[in-house]
Amino acid sequence: MSTRRKWVIALNVIAILIASLSYAMHRTAIFHTKAAGPAVEMQLVPLPTAVDAGCAPSCVITNRAALGITH
Repeated sequence: MSTRRKWVIALNVIAILIASLSYAMHRTAIFHTKAAGPAVEMQLVPLPTAVDAGCAPSCVITNRAALGITH
C-alpha cells in the first residue's frame, strides 16, 4: 500500500471521528437547552370566598387575596 493511500485513509478516519464528535456534541446540546419558557406554577384551590360572597357562578378573581392566599 502506498504512502499516499495511507495518508488518505488516515485523513478520512480523522474526518469521520471529528464528524461523529461534533454530532455527539450537537445531540447533547439539544438536551441542555430549554424547549419552552420557564415553568408556570398553577394551584387548584377551593373558592370559599366566592361562594360566601354570593356571586359564585359569575365571580372574577383578580388577585391572590380574594382567594385567601397570603403568600
